[in-house]
Amino acid sequence: MLQCVLAPGQCLGARSGRFNDLEGSAREAAFARLRAFADKLVGRDEALGALVRTACSSRIVTLHGPAGVGKSTLVRAVAQRLTEAGAFPAGVFWASLKGVRHTDAIREAVAQRVPSDSGAALFILDGLEAPVVPALLTQFPELHLLIAAHRPLNITGEQALELPPLSVSDTRRLLVGWARRDFDSEETASLARLLDGNPQAARLTAALLETEPLTALRVRMETQLTALTLHGGTTTPLTIARDLLLERLPEGVRRLLGVLSLFATGAVAEDLEASWGKGWQRAMEVLLRSGLATEDEGRYQLAVALPESPPQALLGPTGVLLALALGHLRSGEVNAAFDLAERALTVARGDQSREGFARALLVLGRITLTEEPARAVLLLEESAGHFSNLGDAAGQAEARRLQGAALGNISEPEAALGALYEAQQLQSFPSLERLFTEVQSFFTDRGGGSLLTALSTDASAIREGGILAARVKLGLPGK
Repeated sequence: MLQCVLAPGQCLGARSGRFNDLEGSAREAAFARLRAFADKLVGRDEALGALVRTACSSRIVTLHGPAGVGKSTLVRAVAQRLTEAGAFPAGVFWASLKGVRHTDAIREAVAQRVPSDSGAALFILDGLEAPVVPALLTQFPELHLLIAAHRPLNITGEQALELPPLSVSDTRRLLVGWARRDFDSEETASLARLLDGNPQAARLTAALLETEPLTALRVRMETQLTALTLHGGTTTPLTIARDLLLERLPEGVRRLLGVLSLFATGAVAEDLEASWGKGWQRAMEVLLRSGLATEDEGRYQLAVALPESPPQALLGPTGVLLALALGHLRSGEVNAAFDLAERALTVARGDQSREGFARALLVLGRITLTEEPARAVLLLEESAGHFSNLGDAAGQAEARRLQGAALGNISEPEAALGALYEAQQLQSFPSLERLFTEVQSFFTDRGGGSLLTALSTDASAIREGGILAARVKLGLPGK
């Protein structure tokens, strides 16, 4: 029986769909979408054939390789090939699990989609990061798994296939195809050699060619790669192309990209309208055209990893509210920022999200740091306590660092130094290291004792005195 794509639905945080029976125009539209994926498979015929054969003969197959090498595109093409062949009687299923780390959610996604008594089925798990495979194979004896991941899972029975880089000629074909322009063949080949055979790097570089001459871009990328190599850097052509594109994005488009990063498995129009506001479609068109985002069945998703992803990126609704709050704070809209952060605190409390609650307190402390420093001191004290209970040293250090600034703003310099010293012990901050060097020099030059020695033995007691001062300023009873 001929099978094809059923429009994916959302299932426990993971996008998933079944390749099932459709009729007429729906069938043609579904296969047209699949063919669109296959059209991008330049230079992948051999890999596609090997992956199809292995998926049929082995229960666990992992396709692995670096970011941007084309794993997701290839497994979608495998889904098309196996669906057309009717290779799995119970169906071929697919789920995007990028950003999904909860094993229960993944098991439930599979359990809801795969019939347990209808013959062999194939489930494609794109971006799997959680150790759930053995349990799934035990629960579904006729289930085959095809997994796209950065590295092999190293489990019993796994057949691991590495997706190699493209050849220079295939990279050049992709580059010219995405750019939709004719270039000098030698120049494009020279640029293609810099891209490490990475299809996503070729896609982003093609977007850069819309506004920059090919030769100038080649020289620029070559210079950056050479400089980073000489200094022991690990930046790849993919990250260089991404960062060059990010530099050129208008502020509104960058803001939409940041919001989109908070939806690990993608966002629908309603999500973006609620979190970004009206007019997001124009900004999204820029992201789609540049290759920084993708759209499939009305769901938008980041196509590349962003540098320094915000800590709130995996906090769901709480994270979206906090990201928007920080955006308003950067724009000087303090009241709007405070209202959004308070809403985030309420949502985190309702969701019983301990990490979200700690992060919301941290953002509230940052917002009130200047105008209500005494309040910020207490908010950040509570935030640091929650981060400590979670074992999050980085979050705890950030809370103490901001608390040090707040204590300074209520004229408690020793307590401020105590909080900053504690932050430095949790996580090294170059700026704080310089500060403590200056403090040490200040006391040494005057022949006195070292305050740093005192801080190392009694930092918490010094800080507690500052917290008491903050409570008094707020009219609260001392503890």
